[in-house]
Amino acid sequence: MRHRALQVRPNDIGVRYQIAAIALHDGKLDAARRELEALVKEVPAFTAAHVTLATVYYRLKRKEDGDRERSIVQKLNAETQKKQQQGVNVK
Repeated sequence: MRHRALQVRPNDIGVRYQIAAIALHDGKLDAARRELEALVKEVPAFTAAHVTLATVYYRLKRKEDGDRERSIVQKLNAETQKKQQQGVNVK
């Protein structure tokens, strides 16, 4: 299934994220970590990938890395909220 999805939509961020999420679910933490690290490097504003990567880090007992990812998520959420508020004020 994994290979088929990538054949149909090669390098699709959503497909790659889902594959990483499945790896996490299956307990393949290192595979999930590698894919998620690549995703957040390519798409730094991909909040869900940062959330999932934090989860992976915590499960790997890498608290400092997990905390860093949580901080990034908080920053991204604050930026999103600020943009939404600005959009409301403009109207």
